[in-house]
This record gives sequence, structure tokens and C-alpha cells, in this order.
Amino acid sequence: MKKEGSFASTNGKDTVRYTEWLPDDMPVIAVLQIAHGMAEHIERYEDFALWLNRYGIAVAGNDHVGHGRTSDPADYGYMGEKDGWKTLVNDVEKLNGMLHEEHPEVPVSVMGHSMGSFVVRAWMADHGRNCDRFIIMGTSGSNPALKAGLGLTRMLRKKQGGHGVSKMINGMAFGSYNKRIKNARTAFDWLSVNEENVDRYVADPACGFPFTLAGFEDLFTILSFVNSKEWYEKVPKDHHILLISGLEDPVGSYGKGVAEVCEKLKDAGCSQVSMLLFEEMRHEILNEKQHEAVYKEIRDFLLG
Repeated sequence: MKKEGSFASTNGKDTVRYTEWLPDDMPVIAVLQIAHGMAEHIERYEDFALWLNRYGIAVAGNDHVGHGRTSDPADYGYMGEKDGWKTLVNDVEKLNGMLHEEHPEVPVSVMGHSMGSFVVRAWMADHGRNCDRFIIMGTSGSNPALKAGLGLTRMLRKKQGGHGVSKMINGMAFGSYNKRIKNARTAFDWLSVNEENVDRYVADPACGFPFTLAGFEDLFTILSFVNSKEWYEKVPKDHHILLISGLEDPVGSYGKGVAEVCEKLKDAGCSQVSMLLFEEMRHEILNEKQHEAVYKEIRDFLLG
């Protein structure tokens, strides 16, 4: 059963759209909330959600501000004039509260993919104790160029405004992602070995749009926070955390960034951290041809 709804964004002006997929022939025994990635939308997770429904797992997620059905296409890639990233985090918390109310006796876990992994990691620091388990998918470790990139983005934003778009910043952020792919067909081949998935992404008008300068400032700011010493200190120490990515994912520095986050979590005292890196998979491991292996690992983690 598929249910669509909406709620007032914590920014006080937008209406956030969300979708919930529910098993229709068995009781709900677990709930998974998903925070989607940059320049995409929650409907792309439907196949995964329907697969989990077979095992009594309900799945829900919202389109972030600046994305999907929540925002007008003219505002894609723009989360707000100030601290838009905090709106994304707070909206995740609001939906999380709604899911707890709807399923009061059922464990609720949270998964974030790519930019959504940064949102979930930031959310974990202040709100994670209310949930059961965390899945951090397609995430990134520290980046020594991040400070310079943030400074340049802020400088350009002063000149062009928050809605301005910079090919230079976009190139700095993503221009190297196809470098290990021979004969790349598109600018988005780094997303997936599965060409059909890449083609669907390219053809989707709600995917692949450029972020605004305000959006990039939010992206770089939240990425700085979730790789800071402060964040590692605030993460709940006794919760189960699964870090999961493709070994050919440039966002996670081909596994190195993911391993860095894993080790730093353990060093910070997190006692239930595990990591899975899938060979011959890139960034969108849920959309690779061998995706069922990923589905099964996530199911087993949620029900473990």
C-alpha cells in the first residue's frame, strides 16, 4: 500500500511532500525512514521499499526542500537563504516523529544516501537516541579541499546571490567523478555501472539539476560538520550503525572515505559499527543490477 502526505516544513514556508510504502498483507514489524540524496527524489526508492514491504518493513521518506514534489523546479537546488541544511535535518526529525506516532510499538530506523547520509549523520548527533538503527549509504569522509571550496562558494554567492549557479563550483565538486571510468557515456556514469539506471536518471527532470550557490554552501557546510570532531563526539555510542557503499564510488573515495568514517566512529566509542563495500558497484548501490544482494544485507541489518 502506498500512501502520500505532506507536512509544514520547519522553515515555516514550504510544504514537504512524503511517501510511505506499507505492507498490505502482514503487520508492520519495522520501519525504515529514508533521506534521499542530492538532485534526486524519494520516488526513486520505490522498488527497494516494495521489496522490504514483503518482510513486514514499512518504508517512508520525504522530498527535501529544493527537491522533487516539495519545491517548484525553479527552486531546485536551493534549500534556503540561511542554514538550509538545518531545514533538511529538522524536516527529517519532524517526519521521524510522525512515524513514531503512527507505529508506536515498532522500531524505527533511519537511512541516508549520499547528501542524505550527511543529513542523517547531522540528525543523529541531536536526535538519534530516539531511533533503533542507522544506515549510512554512499557517504564521504573528510576532504582537505572542502574549506577552500566553501570559501570560494561564499565569495561567489555574495556576487551572484543565493540562487546563482556556478559551473566552476559544480566542476570542482563533481568534475573528477568519472575519471576512473573508461569511455564514459554521460556526466553521470559515476552513479552506476548499470547503464539503464544512469539513463533513467538523466531522463528524469527531477534529477541531475545543478545546485545553486546557496545549495552548495549548505552541502559543504553540513559535510564539514559531519566530519568534525564535534560530530563524532555527539553520535550515540551504543546504537547499531551500518556504513554501506560501492567500492567504485568516488563520493566515498573508492572505499577510503567510508573506512575513515568507520574507524573514527569506533575510536569515538561507538561499539556497534559495521561496514560493507560492494565490489563492482558505484554510487547508487540500490540501483545496480546486483541490487538484491544490497537489499538483503539491509533487510538483515534492520531485523537483526
